[in-house]
Amino acid sequence: MDLAALFESFYSKFVLRDLFGKIVPGMLLLFGVCLGLLDMKTVGLLISDLTFGVWIVTAGFSWLLGFVVQYVGEGARLLRTHPKGVGKTRNEFHPDLAMFHDNSSSREAIHAERLNIIKEACGNGAVSLGIATLVYPAGAWISNICIPVKAYLPLFLIAASAVCLWRMHIEHVERFGDFVCNTNKHRKYDVRATDGEKQGGEGGS
Repeated sequence: MDLAALFESFYSKFVLRDLFGKIVPGMLLLFGVCLGLLDMKTVGLLISDLTFGVWIVTAGFSWLLGFVVQYVGEGARLLRTHPKGVGKTRNEFHPDLAMFHDNSSSREAIHAERLNIIKEACGNGAVSLGIATLVYPAGAWISNICIPVKAYLPLFLIAASAVCLWRMHIEHVERFGDFVCNTNKHRKYDVRATDGEKQGGEGGS
């Protein structure tokens, strides 16, 4: 089995984007909600009793929750779908993206997809962790349960991780946009250079 080709197919078929950009954030949200409504011991028992079939269903449900997370993030203007460049809107960026998909090499397409996966995973992961940070104390308050002091440090670390992931989301949105636009510029330069060489050759003959 060609592992390199298999790994490239994971990128080209968006398997990794679905896994890290949708399923993992969805599971984080699901775990956070369960932890907010139930205690850690009960959640641990539920996870230990899950069968393979139930894990598959849970993964599918988490994939759907990933879209909910992304919708909430975009609706709250926490997540971005395109670079912020001057005058750039989603519609204005689309021609650049279409040109990139038409002219990019397989290696360039894989690198762009890698940046896409990172920005989506970091963005949706940040929103999931942020919601989980709010759900846990809210659930404890509703259930009239006192949050132990030792739980505050993990909550702080989760909240800090959410902020860090959000910053990396913003950073990789810009990196993705820069890579697409710079690749297109190089392609245009290569085409002009090739046309110039052809015209020079015709003139010399």
